[in-house]
Amino acid sequence: MMDDSLRNTVQLYLKVNRRDIAYLANIVSCYEGIALMRTKDPHFAIIEWQVSPDFLDETLALIESLKKELSIEIVQWEGNA
Repeated sequence: MMDDSLRNTVQLYLKVNRRDIAYLANIVSCYEGIALMRTKDPHFAIIEWQVSPDFLDETLALIESLKKELSIEIVQWEGNA
């Protein structure tokens, strides 16, 4: 059964470089409330961002901006926007 806190979020699974995981965690924490981040697979450097649909556009814009400085790509998307 899905946790109620996840029912209204979009889960973005992102492939990044392992060395960038801590940096991205700091970026997400600076954008208070934009997303929750957790590392799904540290070996393959897959992270999950849990995003409120209200912040999805801002989150996607942040990802596009981050692409200018590091390798980041959405590999899976779950939930309703």
